[in-house]
Parts: sequence; C-alpha cells; structure tokens
Amino acid sequence: MSKVWKWILSRKRTLPKYEEAKEEFEKIIGRPSIRLVVELPPELDDYKDEFKSLEQDRKFTEALQKFVESYLKERISKLAIEEPFEPEESKESAGSEES
Repeated sequence: MSKVWKWILSRKRTLPKYEEAKEEFEKIIGRPSIRLVVELPPELDDYKDEFKSLEQDRKFTEALQKFVESYLKERISKLAIEEPFEPEESKESAGSEES
C-alpha cells in the first residue's frame, strides 16, 4: 500500500507522515521536480539575508527555470550528437536480425 493511502486510512495523521505522503503524491501526479541544497559561498557571508530571500523571489525562480531549460536543451543536444537516438523498436528488430 502506498504512503498516501496509509496516511489517509490512518487515524494518527502526523505532519512528517503527511509530508512523506505529499511527496509521494507529487511524484506520481504532479510535474517532475527536484530539490537542491544551495550553500552560500563563504565569501558572501555578509549577504545571508539576501541569499535566504532568494527562495521566495519570483524573478530568481524564473531565472533559475530559464537556466535549467537552456542547460537541459544544451545537454540533450550534446548527447544527441554523441549518441544518435534509436527508437526501441529498431533496437529490438536489430537484435532479432542478428540471431
């Protein structure tokens, strides 16, 4: 039984169990997402408050999403050059032809 159902059916609904169930539900139903820990560089210790405010900064989040998009597109294009895409069907048929 999944954590979501266990949490729904349990009489004791604690916050940690809720967070676990919520994470699993988001993995199954929601858009893919990742969580990263970003440490403040030591040379910027004077800017702790500004750094922590980035988490709620909409412009920062949008800039980060644009960065991720361009990074992934670049990475995918490099992989396509290194390893041309072969559909699974052609791989399977190539394997059966060799036998």
